[in-house]
Amino acid sequence: MLSEGKIRSLTVVIPILNEEAIIEKSLTTLSDVLKTICLDYEIVVVDDGSTDRTAEILKKLALSIGRLKILRNSRNEGLGGALCHGFKHAAKDVVFYIDADMPFQYAEVLRAVKILEESRADGVAGFRNNREQEPFFRRLSSMAYNGCVSCLYGIKMLDINCAFKLMKRNALKQLDLKAKGSFIDAEWMVRAAYGGYKIQELGVEYYPRPQSSSRLFRLRPIATAFWEMIKFFPDIRRLKGPASQDPQACR
Repeated sequence: MLSEGKIRSLTVVIPILNEEAIIEKSLTTLSDVLKTICLDYEIVVVDDGSTDRTAEILKKLALSIGRLKILRNSRNEGLGGALCHGFKHAAKDVVFYIDADMPFQYAEVLRAVKILEESRADGVAGFRNNREQEPFFRRLSSMAYNGCVSCLYGIKMLDINCAFKLMKRNALKQLDLKAKGSFIDAEWMVRAAYGGYKIQELGVEYYPRPQSSSRLFRLRPIATAFWEMIKFFPDIRRLKGPASQDPQACR
């Protein structure tokens, strides 16, 4: 996975929806970082039915940013639908998922891949080190959500919905991810653990976007996540066998 201190093969998947204000800066910054830390990489952007100027901006960026692959859903499929679309088109050995608003330093992926290799894990899941600056309701709902996932599925993670995850592509292909909403993060980790894959946790510094522009912490996405958590319970629980394990933390 690493060669001469650089990542050999990496796909970055970014789901976006109406991000005209930030997408150019975000992708330009990401491309500049990947050029310095990767030998081979691609950026897969999934436009999940944007209705602003996002699609127009992406077309222009495709002319200036190399290794940029743009996918588009004709209608909004939700976070899970967008991610699964991107995962299907990932071609490199390691697949990394992050949000478009740069909530973490992109160069952190190099540290994550090093841990992936050194620990002989199948995936790495980030958790936010510094959440004190977040609004109280956001932290409370996150704690409640993590607790519900733990109670239902027996998976204990510090920050299961953190948008900083990577996994070996061959392992990711074996997971039958189905969630359309933000439950996709938890489903990914639960199916991986039940399948006997080793997931290492990693603390990363967090740079949240303003509360007014965050979409996942609105009533509808939260309700969808909790509904999918219950909806997929019978399907996921039947996968649990003696080989399953809880994710292991690296802090």
